[in-house]
Amino acid sequence: MNVRPSFRRRRDVLRLVAAVFAPWLLILIAFAPALAWRELYRADWQSDAAGTAVTLWFYLVGMLALLTGVGLLFLGVWRLAWYREYRWSAYGWAWPLLVWASTCGLGSAVGH
Repeated sequence: MNVRPSFRRRRDVLRLVAAVFAPWLLILIAFAPALAWRELYRADWQSDAAGTAVTLWFYLVGMLALLTGVGLLFLGVWRLAWYREYRWSAYGWAWPLLVWASTCGLGSAVGH
């Protein structure tokens, strides 16, 4: 790597924002069918197969969101360990911290 990552470069900031919000987007995708199914259930439309599919969808996509967050965290740690440019920049140190905070918040949101 020849270019030092920085908060001044738009591309780097967009990458960081995408890394922080990608797991949250996946959680929203996981919740959407569950919320729609809840409203259908309240309207007396009941189907065991649809309920099972919605439950499986929620857990699979929710697990994918958590694994994505952890993977992005390991990507930030790997960059710190491997690339000197990331160790010398505030951006390099902010990536793992922000992604870690986002992933912890994601676990709290899903757990409640």
